[in-house]
Amino acid sequence: MSEKTNDASLLPPLPDSKHLKMRKPYLGLRIFVCIGVIYGITISLLGAAANTTGENIAIFFAIVLLGMYTLILYLIRRLWVPPLINEHTLRNAGWIAFANAVFVKTIILFLEQMLQSNTATTGLPAILNLLITLPWYAGLIYLFIPIQQKNHYHWTVVLLLAGLYEFILNLGVNGIMLPWLSGQPITIIDSFLELSLTGYWQFVILDSPIFLVIAWILEKFSSPTLPSKRSFRQAFRPLVWIFPYLVYFACFYLLGRYLFPL
Repeated sequence: MSEKTNDASLLPPLPDSKHLKMRKPYLGLRIFVCIGVIYGITISLLGAAANTTGENIAIFFAIVLLGMYTLILYLIRRLWVPPLINEHTLRNAGWIAFANAVFVKTIILFLEQMLQSNTATTGLPAILNLLITLPWYAGLIYLFIPIQQKNHYHWTVVLLLAGLYEFILNLGVNGIMLPWLSGQPITIIDSFLELSLTGYWQFVILDSPIFLVIAWILEKFSSPTLPSKRSFRQAFRPLVWIFPYLVYFACFYLLGRYLFPL
């Protein structure tokens, strides 16, 4: 009787009993993401060297600083993640991610203002920029957390999604809304090509601390009913936030032009 029991224990677990977090993507995907991150750093360095504008230099230093910040968070995650695993884990993940979003945007704006001589010194443009952009991240974080809780996407997938979300934001704002609101031709094709060649992998690095902290926190916090396999279609659901956000952006932009005419 004991031999039968031992034999049964050697059988592979049923699909529903497997832990989603233990599944890793193909090695090729991990290599692809690592090469992409290196490409993002390299293209930013070359851009800053070839065209030494304050914006290009600021983006390069922001990529370096925020990349190092993400790496430090990863190395010390065993110190700051466990205290957040409690009955308020989802809320904690949301607040940490949003705090990182504020930190990311503040670093970028600070470097841009410091390196661009033509930027106003009052700090008002930076405050307005934060008021414009932070609602985008708040909505993304709110929608992404339950999806990550259910699917536990690997860090490579989370990084790719971070770049995709920012890609869509910039495509909608710079390629559609800003030209349309300023009476200029829509440049969605040009913006798509430029963002594909130079922007996407930079977005991956810049937004990495926002979304990776969610993955690290929820790695130890499973959904009560994990599905037998991941649903990658759910990863695109946060993109529906682009529609109400663009309405908010248009209203804020028009109000800003009325209150602060050039």
